[in-house]
Amino acid sequence: MCTRILNNMDNKQVAVARNMDWEFHLDATLMLTPAGDCAVGMSKAERKKEGITKKQVLKWQAKYASIATLLGDDEDGFGFCDGMNEKGFVANVLYDTNCTFHQGSLSDEQKGLSVLRWGQFMLDCFASVREAVSYFSFPEPGMEICFFGGSVSR
Repeated sequence: MCTRILNNMDNKQVAVARNMDWEFHLDATLMLTPAGDCAVGMSKAERKKEGITKKQVLKWQAKYASIATLLGDDEDGFGFCDGMNEKGFVANVLYDTNCTFHQGSLSDEQKGLSVLRWGQFMLDCFASVREAVSYFSFPEPGMEICFFGGSVSR
C-alpha cells in the first residue's frame, strides 16, 4: 500500500510526497529511459499468468526521455512508481489492491498493458496531461488498450 500527500495550497509551489507503507521491503531502481527506446507493456511472467501472447501485448517507442523509480526485479518484472519526462510531465502511481482489471482473452483490436507499466507508457508517450487525456478520450480506430492488474509480492 502507498500513501500520497499533496499540498496545493499555493498553486505556484505544489508539493507531493509518497510513503511506501508495505509490510515488506521493496528494492527501488532508478531508471533512465532515452527517447527512441522500445518498450513492452508487461513482463514475460505477467504475460504467462494472464494467458496472453507476446503479439497481444502493447509495444511502443518512447517519444520522450525520462527518469523513473521502479520496484521489482528482472525475474518478476519491474513496476513503475514515480517519474518525470524531459517535457516536465510527471506520473505518480499508487497500487490499489481493490481494483479490478481486464480478464479473459483479447480481440485483434485490443492490446494488453500491465498497470505496473502504465506510468512508464504515460511518460514515454505524452508531453502533457492534455495530450494523455486526449489520447485516452479519443483512441485510435481499431486500437483499444486493456489494463491487466499486476501483483506485488515478496
